[in-house]
Amino acid sequence: MDCITHYNIPIAYCQVLKALNLSRNSTAHIKDLFKTIEDERNEEPDQIRNYVTTIGGPVVYCVGVIGNLLALTVLPHFAKRISTYMYLLAMCILDLCVLHLGLLISWLQEILGINIHSLSQYSCKIVTFLGYVCSDASVWLVVAVTFERFMSMCHPFKATSLCRVRKALLVIFLVLVFSILVNLHIFWTIGLIPDLNNATVCGPHESITLIWPCIDLAVYFVLPFLSTGIFNVKIIGKIRKMKRNSMHRRASLTTMNTCVPTDTNIKKKLTWMMVVLSLTFVVTTFPMAAMLCVTAVFNSLKNVPKINRQLFTKVLSFAELLMFTNHAINFYLYVASSKKFRKALRQVLCECNTSDVTVFQHSENRHRKTTLDTLYS
Repeated sequence: MDCITHYNIPIAYCQVLKALNLSRNSTAHIKDLFKTIEDERNEEPDQIRNYVTTIGGPVVYCVGVIGNLLALTVLPHFAKRISTYMYLLAMCILDLCVLHLGLLISWLQEILGINIHSLSQYSCKIVTFLGYVCSDASVWLVVAVTFERFMSMCHPFKATSLCRVRKALLVIFLVLVFSILVNLHIFWTIGLIPDLNNATVCGPHESITLIWPCIDLAVYFVLPFLSTGIFNVKIIGKIRKMKRNSMHRRASLTTMNTCVPTDTNIKKKLTWMMVVLSLTFVVTTFPMAAMLCVTAVFNSLKNVPKINRQLFTKVLSFAELLMFTNHAINFYLYVASSKKFRKALRQVLCECNTSDVTVFQHSENRHRKTTLDTLYS
C-alpha cells in the first residue's frame, strides 16, 4: 500500500510509517528499521487484512453503488420542490464519487496491482484532491440537513424562508467551495515521492506531516460531529417540550410554520432518524478519526514508541472500510425510515404508469405543506 491510497487515510498511514524511522542520523535505528521490514517480508500474509480488502471492500462497494443508484431514481422527483431531498440528492452523488475514487481504486490496486495514484503527478494530485473534496463535502451536507431540521423545529418563522430549494442549492455550492479551498493545498503538498524501496509512490511532502492530520481530523470528524450533536440535542429537547404542551404547540405550528410536521408520530420518526444518522456517522468515522489522532501525536513526538506495523495495518483496514460504509448505507436508512420513500421506490422499480405514481404528483399546495412530512411520514 502506498502513501496515497485513499482520501483521509493515506496521509495518516504514511506519517505513522515515517515515524517508525526514529532518527535519520542514527545508523542503529536505520538498521533496525530495515531489519523490521525484512522480517515482515518473511512473515505469512495477513489473512485478516486480505479478507477485509478482497471481500469486505467489494461488498461495501457493491452495496453502496446499488443503493445510491436506486436513490438517484427516487430523489430527483422530490428534490425539485423539497429542499431536504435536494441535500440528500447531492449527498447521494458525492457518496458515489467517494466509493469510486476511494474504495474502487483501492480494490483495483490490491487485486490487480493497478495503482492509479502513482501513474503520474497529475493522477496523484487530481484523484487525491477529488477524493478529499467529495468526502468532506458529503459529511458537511449532513451538517447542513441537520441544521435545516434544527431551524424548522426551533425557529419556525425563520425556517419558512430557509426551507427552499434555491437556498439548498446555494448551501450545497458553498459546501463544495469550502471543501475545495480546504483541500486545495494538495496540488502543492502531495506528489510522487520515493518510498523505502526506491519506488515512486504518491505521498505527502514533509511540509504537511505535522499540521495536516490535525486539520483533516477537525474538518472530517470533530467539527461535523460537534455540530450535528448540538443541533440534535436541541431538536430532541424541543420535541420533548412540544410533547408536554402538545395541543397548544400543535395548533400554533399548524398555522404558522410551513416547514415543520404537525403529527406527533412524524416528529418521533424524525427524532429516531436523526439519532440513527448521528450514531451511524460516529460509529463509521470514529475509528479513522482515532487513527488521525494517533498520527498527529506521533508526528509531534521526538521519540516515537515502537509500533506493531502489522497490527496497525489491520486496524487501518477496518477503519477505512467503516469509513467507506458511511458513504454506502444512507439509502438503506432512507428506506428504513420513510414509508413514502419505500412507496416511491417500489413505483419506480415496477415502472408503474403515471396515473398510479401519486407520490410524485402532489398539488403545489401539498408540496408547500412540509418537507419533513413528505420525507418521514
